[in-house]
Amino acid sequence: MGQFTIELPDGWTHRVVEDDAGGHAVEFDPAGAQFLVMIRRFRTELRLETEEEFEHVLEGTLMGLDEVLRPMKVLERKVEKIGKSSYRADLVLRGKPGGVDVMQRRRLIQPGKVPPASLFLLTALCQAESFLVHRRVFETVFDAFTSTGRTA
Repeated sequence: MGQFTIELPDGWTHRVVEDDAGGHAVEFDPAGAQFLVMIRRFRTELRLETEEEFEHVLEGTLMGLDEVLRPMKVLERKVEKIGKSSYRADLVLRGKPGGVDVMQRRRLIQPGKVPPASLFLLTALCQAESFLVHRRVFETVFDAFTSTGRTA
């Protein structure tokens, strides 16, 4: 299981950037904007049913991001239960990959027990100085995401 739908503002384009045994990722590019939005679905045999298991995955995700964004700071972190066996983690990260100061808004979603559900990582990123300008758009796009539970 693991398809999703998302309503995007007019003028946005999308392209599949990954579709293999490890996962599926789609980038969304707004017309003329200086930021990027991506949704990645992970194909995993890892079993996730509890908040503690979700927290372990979140920690692993942050460790991997720290390698890419080094040095990385977690500016906001909120984990919440959003259903019977569904969890969501909302993050704001700041890092300097390649010396460029960037900020990222991330959301890790477990829409149900994994498997059969999939894990989703939503990412929006831009240069740090323009983050507050774009944050409302990031939140709107993230809130428009829906896991359909259907398989490809």
